[in-house]
Amino acid sequence: MIKRLGYIVKFLPALISTVVAFASVFSASDARLSEEIAEQIQRISDLKQAYSSGEIAPVDEASFFDGNLEAELEAGIKFNELSFIATHNSYQTVSTDTTKKLYRHLSDLTFGLVKPNKADFESETLTDQLNCGIRSFEIDIEVFDRDGDISFTCMHSPNIEMTTSCYDFALAMKEIAMWSDNNPDHLPITVIIEPKETFLPLEDMKKFNIGYADEFDSVLRKTLGEKLFTPDDMLRD
Repeated sequence: MIKRLGYIVKFLPALISTVVAFASVFSASDARLSEEIAEQIQRISDLKQAYSSGEIAPVDEASFFDGNLEAELEAGIKFNELSFIATHNSYQTVSTDTTKKLYRHLSDLTFGLVKPNKADFESETLTDQLNCGIRSFEIDIEVFDRDGDISFTCMHSPNIEMTTSCYDFALAMKEIAMWSDNNPDHLPITVIIEPKETFLPLEDMKKFNIGYADEFDSVLRKTLGEKLFTPDDMLRD
């Protein structure tokens, strides 16, 4: 009985703290998202200018390869014979303080089932990762459908974990395409896409379906053009 009372005494303050943290996380996430949307637009603009003026030198792709890259390419190394260093949630910037606090309270509430450091990580921009030799990304997408005006965004969890360097998915693909233009001898870049199942959707956020998949395919073809390597390309005849 005393042990149960101890759990209750510990549970109630954790529950109250979690509710308070959960309520405060929304406004903080909205504010950060607004900043990062502007930052992405500015970054793409700055990169476009820097690439066109020749300010950014290509990377040495061979320096990231374990072996003799030129010899392997001449020998005809295949895509499925390569392994790449990859990142998960490749778009996610540092979480807000309120989100970190929420997970710490959730950890107390669940007696450690939710890890308190769940939000303690961040990724660099796609360009910075590519410059470091990363050649595989994982990107989560959400769908916005505003009366037929469809767009795709990248975030981990609407309202809670929205920090992102790739809010506009089309701009994220443009960032990769610009890097590719500046580094024509790079190895293939793999982008793994996870359409998210929305828990707390934002206004006009919809569930991914086959119709949105067709629209998503159009975005990829428009932003990547001939750089896009499709299943048909791999299968050939």
